[in-house]
Amino acid sequence: MDRYFAHGKLLLTAEYFVLDGAPALAAPTRAGQWMHVAPANETETLTWNSLDETGQPWFSARWAWNDEAVIPVASSDTNAALRLQQLFTDALRQNPNCLAQLKGAQVTTRLEFPRHWGLGTSSTLVSNLARWLDVDAWTLLAAAFGGSGYDLACADAPGPILYQLRQGRPQIIDLPWRPPYADRLFFIHLGAKQDSREGIARYRARAGAVGAALNRIGELTLAQLAAQTPEAAADVLAEHEAVVGEALGMTPLGQGRFADFPGQLKSLGAWGGDFALALARTPEREAVARYFARHGLQELLSYDEMML
Repeated sequence: MDRYFAHGKLLLTAEYFVLDGAPALAAPTRAGQWMHVAPANETETLTWNSLDETGQPWFSARWAWNDEAVIPVASSDTNAALRLQQLFTDALRQNPNCLAQLKGAQVTTRLEFPRHWGLGTSSTLVSNLARWLDVDAWTLLAAAFGGSGYDLACADAPGPILYQLRQGRPQIIDLPWRPPYADRLFFIHLGAKQDSREGIARYRARAGAVGAALNRIGELTLAQLAAQTPEAAADVLAEHEAVVGEALGMTPLGQGRFADFPGQLKSLGAWGGDFALALARTPEREAVARYFARHGLQELLSYDEMML
């Protein structure tokens, strides 16, 4: 049996703006996704099973081949099966020899994080699939999902990275980033899943405001890396929230629902959902957890629980 593993991802700065070349602080998460490949009983079919973090199945499918074209036989989710089929087809374009690996394989994937957390179910899949089939993961990602690619860079990164698109090409620098105030950093899941495509469309619709803010967002990424005290880091996070909020025409977290948070909050990912970063005034996890519990939020992770 062959085994592959890829880490989940978090974009800590330059959300949205990373698409237009702003340098971004990104990081792999401890939790990721496994993929196990074993021979199947039927040599002309591909069997697929996806398990969640509890070991419960959430997707299954089977494919066969006709004149070397992949044909769906059965699936529990048509859209997911078609997306995987597209990945197989793109992989075969890159490496026709991988057909021998696809035929007669039994694939089982298992997440280490809840699917609703938005930590990279797709990017970890692409990373694992590319290694198994010996194809270029970046080409595979671009064909099937698009995006900036920072999530794919995180999939096999050893730790935080500085990520930037330059003339459409990813530039990745490994960073020894564990700030002195790391014990005051927490990640809280907001429980309101957002559609990244909708978020990107909103960002694109505000081209004028986005263009004016692009350089400043890049400067704030570098300022975040340079910050050595929680006070300095809080100032950077606050300005980052203000700049992005103005560019998107949206209200930052710290000015709305969580205006009384004792510290500084920063949205992550598509604004309004998934995780937020909390820089608390205290390193006491229980105190931070109690605050968010009063707002009905229970999924809190410390820096060391979340980050690789």
